[in-house]
Order: sequence, then structure tokens, then C-alpha cells
Amino acid sequence: MRPLELTFSGLRSYISRQHINFRGQSLVGITGETGAGKSSIFIAINFALFGACTFEAPTPKVLIADGGDGTLAVELVFEARGKEWKVSRRLSKKSANSHHRLEALDGSETRLGRDVTNTRIQQLIGLDQKTFVRSVLLRQGKFEQLLHASPAERAHMLKGLLGLDILDTIGRQARDRRDALAPHLHKLRERKAALLDDPRAAAAQAATQIGQADEQIEQLGAAQEQLAGIHARCVDAENERMRLLELIGKLASILDTDAPEQLKRLAELGDAVAVMDGALVGELTPLRQRRDGLLAQLGDRRPGGPLADVPATAATALGQLGELVEREADASSRFDTETAEMRAAESSVSGAREEAEKLATLRKDTEQDRKNAADREGDLERQLDAWRAGLRDVRELTARVTQLAQQLRDRQSDHVAAAEKLEQQRAAVEEAHQAVTSAEEAIEGQKRLNAAAYAAAGLQPGDACLICDHELPDGFVPPHAPGLHDAEQALKKARAHAKRKADLTTAALSKERETYTVAEQKAAQLTDTSEQARSALTVLTQQLGAIDLDRHDDHNLAPHIEALTAAREQTAAKAAYLEEIRNSAAKAAAIVEAIDKDIAGRTAQLKKIQIQVVALRKRITTLTQQIPAEYRPERPTTELVTRLRDQATADRLRLGEQWSTLTQLSTEIEALETRRDQLIEKRADQVTTPAKQSQQRMLDVSTGYAALAALLHTPPATQLDLTADLTAQAQWAADIKDLARGALDAGRARAGDVSSLLERLAIEAAAITSNAPTGGKPLHAAYDDAVGRRAIATKTHDTALTQIPVMDDMVRRIESTQPHLDGLTALVELLGNGKFGAAVVQERQQTLLGAATAIIRGMTLGRFAFGPDFQIFDAHTGSLRDVKTLSGGETFQASLALALAVVEQASSSGGKAESLFLDEGFGSLDQTALTYALDALSTQVAAGRLVVVISHMLAVAQHVPALLRVSNAAAGSTVRWATDTELLELADEAGAGPLHT
Repeated sequence: MRPLELTFSGLRSYISRQHINFRGQSLVGITGETGAGKSSIFIAINFALFGACTFEAPTPKVLIADGGDGTLAVELVFEARGKEWKVSRRLSKKSANSHHRLEALDGSETRLGRDVTNTRIQQLIGLDQKTFVRSVLLRQGKFEQLLHASPAERAHMLKGLLGLDILDTIGRQARDRRDALAPHLHKLRERKAALLDDPRAAAAQAATQIGQADEQIEQLGAAQEQLAGIHARCVDAENERMRLLELIGKLASILDTDAPEQLKRLAELGDAVAVMDGALVGELTPLRQRRDGLLAQLGDRRPGGPLADVPATAATALGQLGELVEREADASSRFDTETAEMRAAESSVSGAREEAEKLATLRKDTEQDRKNAADREGDLERQLDAWRAGLRDVRELTARVTQLAQQLRDRQSDHVAAAEKLEQQRAAVEEAHQAVTSAEEAIEGQKRLNAAAYAAAGLQPGDACLICDHELPDGFVPPHAPGLHDAEQALKKARAHAKRKADLTTAALSKERETYTVAEQKAAQLTDTSEQARSALTVLTQQLGAIDLDRHDDHNLAPHIEALTAAREQTAAKAAYLEEIRNSAAKAAAIVEAIDKDIAGRTAQLKKIQIQVVALRKRITTLTQQIPAEYRPERPTTELVTRLRDQATADRLRLGEQWSTLTQLSTEIEALETRRDQLIEKRADQVTTPAKQSQQRMLDVSTGYAALAALLHTPPATQLDLTADLTAQAQWAADIKDLARGALDAGRARAGDVSSLLERLAIEAAAITSNAPTGGKPLHAAYDDAVGRRAIATKTHDTALTQIPVMDDMVRRIESTQPHLDGLTALVELLGNGKFGAAVVQERQQTLLGAATAIIRGMTLGRFAFGPDFQIFDAHTGSLRDVKTLSGGETFQASLALALAVVEQASSSGGKAESLFLDEGFGSLDQTALTYALDALSTQVAAGRLVVVISHMLAVAQHVPALLRVSNAAAGSTVRWATDTELLELADEAGAGPLHT
């Protein structure tokens, strides 16, 4: 995937529409102040490809810019699989709808919708988002993700980057095809197993069984018709007999009751209870009249009335009011005393404060003198450190020049050897091609002879020639047809040999180019490092004079070390004097603070007392308003409040005596009403409830008699009158009981007549059954068996005729499908166990680590290399290191080397990584490491890839041929290409520091 054009608006700090044209660009830098929006350009590319953020977020809507129209729009034109594509996406804060569209610019394909667009883009670029941001788009602070990934995560990422995911695709397609075909074949076998073993033989046998069943069915049907009439008569008679027995049994079970006698006794008891209730009503009437008169006298002051609590409430409130009046008088006296004491303390603080201010001013002046001395000391120390670092850099650069000179000679020797090897391989390839040409000419001659032999087969002297139509001469013998096998094998061997030689030549050419490039890089590094060493030495000489690099730094810096020692002594003296002044000023300030604290405490106490007085007066006013009007004092004093409280207490006692009399009357009334309730309860328990039970028993008897009388067609009984007295109900119960006894006798006689009829009908049915052809089975079972056998035979006959062509088709389809399924199963087993794919990934991984080692060796002057399991070999210690032990700069170098190696391997392996995006990270490198890192990026550009780098480093901006400048203003961020003039100005700037401060 290679970006060509990017257009976006409403993205984070970008409000207006921005357009970046990457066409024709190779190495691009992006610069701007912190927070201007540089990283947002990478976020826009990621959102265009995947519709998501590069960071954890609940929704992509967090990318929508504040201050715009609430809409995020991104459009990316990119190249993938040999075609140009355009993806456009749009989100809105105000709407849940979103727009996602992918189209090929040649019009051959269009996709709409988020999911289908994402799926197609992942197919085109061969990467999911997680792999993309770990290996192609390296975010700020996330360079090490690929380096620190787990083995399983790396395997997944490498599959997509190096084009190995095609193995998963082939395995998945084979598995899907097998899984789709296997159930189909299984269903065919199930369908075949569900068919008859031999449909043709089954059809013939079923036809015979149908004829035999028809004859038996006809005979059994006639017998069943005769038995049906007898059975209907038996059913009616049996139903009548069972109904009679059921009703007789129910009536007999409930008829044994003494309910009529019980109702008569309950009538007598009810009359006695009514007399007792009249006597209680006579006692209650005068008591209720006395209670009502007393309640009328009390009025609203009755218990629970609106004025019932007035005397008690007034007595309680007046007691509280008296206490508040006394507390207010005491608080007012204490307020006057505290006011006089505070005014005395305020007069003594002025002199102490003036002395403290003089000492504070002197301390401030002394602190500034001490700071000036310390700043001079610090300046001298930093200057000495800078000169020591400069001397160290010069020594290191000088050693580096010697090392690079030796490495250049070694690399030039490697290139000469590789060039000689290339020429040898080219000569061998030419010889192999000549051998292939000879083999092809030989096999063509053999084919011509073979064609002539077949054409002349069967011809005799005198026959017409098939080519010229002339007669064949006497003695003509057809030519022999030579075998082609040997010639074909010779050609096959010649071509294989030529291919091997061509592969070796390609490898030799790659090696020759690699050694040439490495030698050129080493030469450039040697030139740059020599120039750096000369420049650094010149700068130090101008600052320090003559320098002897073979002697210790203290010799070259002796005068400046003496000046630093004098500055340190002066700073110490200033510090001692400052400590004395600070102690004096602290003592004076403490005295002022103590006096101020005392005044503040008295002020707070005075304010507290004043607040207390105001609060007490407010509470007195509020409580006075709450006292009932008849007891409320106009101007509360201790004496007046006490008198009113005594009056309220006396009123409360008199009201209590009246309430006591009322309570006594209520108790007597309640006792009589309780006795009357008990009498009512006794009537319910001993008269009403037993009467209802006896009534229900006799109603059950009446119901049972009515059901039996209806079946015997006798007159019904009279109904119970529930409004009548218990004496009348007792007489009705006695009449019903006599009628029920007569109905029982009539019912038993009718049941005996029905039993005799059933016996006669059973004899007739047995005679019919014995004459029918049942084969020893019951008649209905024999008939059902015959009908079932005929149905089974008919179904078997029809099924067999239907299954004959189906069986033939099943056999043909199974025989044609099985071989194809066996082949798919073998392929799935090869790719599905993971061993084949894992082996390929492991092989490519080792190649990747080899390429990454070559890159990181160049960036670290041969110090670092990658181990087989992504550990780092450190040449300084001679041992492997875990990547977690690397410093920030070392981690960046390893991550960058790994990313560049991934891009190289992906391209050489048919992968899709044609771009690389780097966000910051260069600030952790020193000048030398930065130079080699930028050289490594230039190698990617030379290979035809697009590299986009975000950085604050001046050296990075100077290295790139094209530069995007990002700026932020009140109207939002903007991005533009730097002009030629701006690029020239950057190139003239010195140093390797940041672009923006």
C-alpha cells in the first residue's frame, strides 16, 4: 500500500479542509510545534484505511474537531495490487449515520458500508489495523511494539507483511470446501442408507402381499358391522347401570344424618341468646350519655383535640425561655470584658513588626548576592563539562575514523570478490542457456521424425505420398518412429540446470550490489566522520587554545579549573553570611507572629461571643412567638416567665382530672361492649355456624335426590327457604329425608333389570366373534392388523417404485464425489496442523533477523545484532541481552532496524508493505546514531518506497528532500509543503538540536 493523495477536514485540531499530494515523493518529513497536529496526519491515514483510532477510544467520534461543523471527513487515494483506489469516510457528532466507501479508480469495483469496506481494504493491503500500527505506522512512543510482541503476535504479523497469509487462505478455502462437501457426501450416504436395499425386488413382493390382505379385510369388516350394533346397545345399558349405581351410592352416603333434629335444637338456643343481648343494651345507654356530655364540655381540649396540649406545651416552652434569658445576660457580660483585653494587645505589635520588616529586606539582598555567586559557579561548571564532553567526542571521532578506514578497506575487498563471483556465474548461465537451446533443437528434430513415421504408417510402394501425392518408389520402407522420452528428459535436465544457474546469478548480483552499497556507505561515513572530527577539534582549539589529546583533560583545562575553585570559595562565604541574617529575621518574624496570633485568637473569641449573643436573642424571639397567646410574655424577663409557667402548670393538672373521668367512663362502656361482642360471637359459633352446616348437609341430600329422581323420572322435591326461621327449615329437612329413602329403593330395582339385559347381549357377541377369520386374535386387532399389513405393503410398493431411479442417482453421485473429498482432506491436514505454516514463518523470520542485523550493525558501528529469538547480541559484552534491558535510544535503533527489515523482506517476498511512517523517536539518539539511522531510511527510499517521518530534530528536517510544515492558529491547524527557500534556510542552520523550543 502506497498513499498517493490525502484529503481531510474536521479531524482533531484540523477544522478546515487539508490536502496532501504524496505523488512523486519518496522521503518526506513533517515538522511543527508540539501540539500543532503532526501525528494527526498519520491518524487520518489510519482512519481512512480502517475507520478507527490509533489509540484506545470508545468510538472514533473522539477524532471529530471541536469548533467545526461537527463532521469528520477523510479521503485517501492509494496504490495497491497494481491499481489506484480511493477510500472515503465521514462521521458526524449530530447523527448516528456514517459514510464508508471504497472504489477502484478504473471503475471496476465499488464497496459501500463500514464492514465490507474494512474487509476489502485488509485484503488489498494484507494487514489488519493491529499489524499496521505495529510495523508500518510506528506511533510516537510505540516504536517498540513489534520488538516487544509475543512470538504468536509476531507470527501473525509476519504472515500478513510477508504475504504468507495466502497459506491460511488456501487452507481455509480447502477446509471450507471440504466442510461443505463432506456433509453433502454424508447426506448422500444417509439418503442412500435410508432407501431400500433392492427397490425392484421389494416392489414385486409388496404386490403379492396387497392381494392377500384385501381378502381378509372384507371378511373381518362384515363381522365388525354386526358387533358394532350389539356394542352400542351394551354401552347404553352399561352407562345407565353405572349412573344408577353412582347416584344410589352418593345418596346413601349422605342420607345418614341427624340434620333435621340438629336444626330444631339450634332454633331453641338462638331464642335464648336474643334475650341476653337485650339486657346488655339497657346497661350501655346511660353510660354513653354521660361520656358524650363530658366531651361536649371539654370541646377542643378533649384528648386528641387541637387544644389538648396547649397548657403542657406552654409550660415546657416557658421553662426553655427562662433558661435562654439567663444565658443571654451572661454572654453579654463576657463580650464587654474580652473587648477591653483585645484593645490592649493591639497597641504592643507595631514596634515588633517594624524590626522584622528591616531584617526581611536585608535577608532578600543577601540571598540575591549568594544566588549571583552560585550562578557564576554553575556557569563555570557547565562550561567545564561541555569542554570535557567536547574533548571526549573528539577522541571518539578520531578512533571512529581509524575504525571506518579499516572497515572501508574490508568492504571494498568484499565488493571485488563479489564482482568476480558475479562474472563467473554469468558465464555459467550463458553455457546453460546454450545447452537448453541444443536440447530444444534436438527434441524438435525427434518430433519431426515422429510425425513422419506416423504419417507413413501402412503405406506400400506405389501408394500416393500424403504430402506430394506422387507414387512411392519400389523398395519404400516407412521410417521408424523414434522415442521422445530421452529427448524430453534431456531438455528437462537442461532447463533445471539453467534455472539453478540463473538463481545463483541473481544471488551473486544481489551480493555484488549489497557489497557495493555497503562500501559506498562506509566511504560516506568515513568522510562525514573525518569532517566531524576536524570541525570539533577546531572549535575546541578556538576556545581553549592549543590542545594535547594525549594528555589528561585537567592539563588542557587547568586555568578554568582554578577559576571554578575560587568561585566555589566565594559562594560558600556568601552562604554563611546569609544563614546568620536568616536566623535573625526568623526570630523577629516569630515575635510578630506570636503577637498577631494572640490578637487573632482574641478577635475570634470576641466574634464567637458576639455570634452567641445574637443567636440567643434570636432564639428567645422565636421561642416567644411559639408560646400560645394566652401564656405569651410581651417582654420576657425571668420573673414574668416564671409566673406564666406556674399558671400553665396548674391548667394542665385541672385538665388531667377531667381526662381521668372520661377514661373511666370509656373503660366501663368498653367492658359492656366486649360482653356484647362475646355474646354475638357465641351466637355465631353455637347457632349460626352449626345451622349452616346442617343446611348444607340437607342441601347435599336434596341435590342427590334430584339427580336420582331425574334418572327415574319421579317428581322433584321442594327448595329450601333460607329466609325462613330455623323451625321451618327443620321441618323441610325431615320431608327431604323421607323422599330420599323412597328414591333409593326404586333405583336399586332398576339397576337389577339393566344387568340382565347386558348378559343376553354378551352371549350374542361371542357367537359372531367365534365365526370370524381372526387367527386367534381379537376381531378389531385382526382387522387392524390386516389393514396395517396392506398399508405397509402398498407403501413399500410405492416407495420401491419411487426409489429405483433415486438409488441409481445416489450410487453415481457418491462414486464421483468421494475422490475429490479425499484430495481436499489431504490438503487440509497438510496446512491445518500448523507445522507447514510455522516452518515457513520460522524460515522467513530468520531471514528477517539477518536483514535487521545488517541494518542495526550499520547504525551501531557493529555493536548490536539480532539473536535467533529477537534478543540483542551486544558485541561490547559478548552476550545476548533481552530487549527490555535496552535504553531508550537503543530500543529505537532496534525497533527501526526491525521495521526497515520487515519492509525489505515484505517487498522481496511479494508482500504489500510499500510505505513506512515514523512518528518521533529520533530525539533519543546521539549525533552519530542519528546519522546512521537517517542513512538507513535513505536505503528504503532508494528501493522505491515512501518514507514519512515526524520529528522535531533539525538534522532530520535537513536530511529529507520534501518537508511538510504543520502550524496551529485560532482557526485550527494547517499543513503545507515547505518552499525551496525554507529548505535552503534549514540546510544552512547548524547543530542537531530541536527545530522548535
